[in-house]
Amino acid sequence: MTKNNKVHSEDGLAANLSQDKYVDYGVFLANFLHHFKDSLAIDFDYISPYNEPQWEWKGGQEGSPWNNDELADATMVIDSVFIQQKINSKNRAYGGRGHRLFNRGKRKASQ
Repeated sequence: MTKNNKVHSEDGLAANLSQDKYVDYGVFLANFLHHFKDSLAIDFDYISPYNEPQWEWKGGQEGSPWNNDELADATMVIDSVFIQQKINSKNRAYGGRGHRLFNRGKRKASQ
């Protein structure tokens, strides 16, 4: 599903998940949530599909940076999959200090 077939971004500036795979990722997350609900009777109130998007993950570190446009686009697609599959879990579109992304734009972690 990734642009470079690795778990990290090459440049640390953009998401490594291909935009044409957002639906597939949403379906994967929905299947994950259905499994826990159906098999273990566990309902997740929230799911965070992005791992610390504000960091410039690169050089082999497992993670992927996301800019605001990518987060917005992917979140809308994932939410539409959740609605279609009747998933009640809320999509938490940021991780760690990522909430600052929506307020101040993309910033380096050190800022």
